[in-house]
Amino acid sequence: MLRSLGFAVLIVVMLIVGLLVLATVQGHVAWLVWSPSRVTVNGKPNGYVHTCAARSFLILTRTDGKQHQSYLISWRDRRRLIHCGDWVAPRFPLFPMGGDINPPCSGLAYTWEVNPRDEVADVPFLVRDGFVQFLTEGGNKIEANW
Repeated sequence: MLRSLGFAVLIVVMLIVGLLVLATVQGHVAWLVWSPSRVTVNGKPNGYVHTCAARSFLILTRTDGKQHQSYLISWRDRRRLIHCGDWVAPRFPLFPMGGDINPPCSGLAYTWEVNPRDEVADVPFLVRDGFVQFLTEGGNKIEANW
């Protein structure tokens, strides 16, 4: 009985791994990797960065408040910077992100009344290889080097 249960668990794990590999190959899932970085909020170190393996976007997470906040920054296909709402990047060194329908950090699903958030200010942001700088509506200056 124990052998049958172990075999069933092995089959389920192999199925999940196979689906993740297929989704990655088809481009539905991107893998984000923790990147050694320096994130500052108003000049004080507070945060971490995960970068996409293709180096086309990153997730910056600031840790200066009671509730952490993440921002999606992309610069290859379309330059954009959005607040991730209630979704916050995990502290894991590697995690998958994707989905065609309301993916994490789409900026669509949030409840700001419950969790106040510091939106991105409507001014240009600076992004270049290994560096990003932007302002928030709360008057905070956020920078990251990776």
